[in-house]
Amino acid sequence: MVVDNGSLDETRSYLESLPLGGRIFNKANLGCGVAWNQGALALQTEWTIIMNNDVLVSHGWIENMITPPNRMAENYLAGTY
Repeated sequence: MVVDNGSLDETRSYLESLPLGGRIFNKANLGCGVAWNQGALALQTEWTIIMNNDVLVSHGWIENMITPPNRMAENYLAGTY
């Protein structure tokens, strides 16, 4: 899922060319928090990972993020520092 917050360049065309799970194209920049919520609500999945477009991840990052909560409580929040 990707949410484009009213980009004025060729971002929309680029995103339409990618094999993504879904796309939301806002006509205006509604703010980061609104865009995150739009994406999370549209997916309605067990796990939701929210990140900006400038995030770099390492090999195995997703497994390292979700493995501990699978062994813990029902509600869990993980993040990077």
